[in-house]
Amino acid sequence: MAALSVPIPMTPRVFYSNIALPQNKEKLAQIAKKYYKEIKQAETLTNVPGALILSIIFTESAGNPSVVSYVGAAGLMQLKPQTANDVIYLEKKQAD
Repeated sequence: MAALSVPIPMTPRVFYSNIALPQNKEKLAQIAKKYYKEIKQAETLTNVPGALILSIIFTESAGNPSVVSYVGAAGLMQLKPQTANDVIYLEKKQAD
């Protein structure tokens, strides 16, 4: 099993304190382990690097699939329902 790795920090160093860096690395590793199969599947389907998918999950939901934003975006990558429906529609259209 290949590891998903994201360089930390992904933003300028001033964004994360030195204290937060080890915690962020640990959280990224936890998310990568828990959702490895799903991230690799999304990587294969979309040609988007798994490290980028992982970093979006880390940034948007911190790996909590139950998070819902005040504007209604939900899930690991905080998609709005219409965006998710559009993706499902396009995937079904391509499958036909």
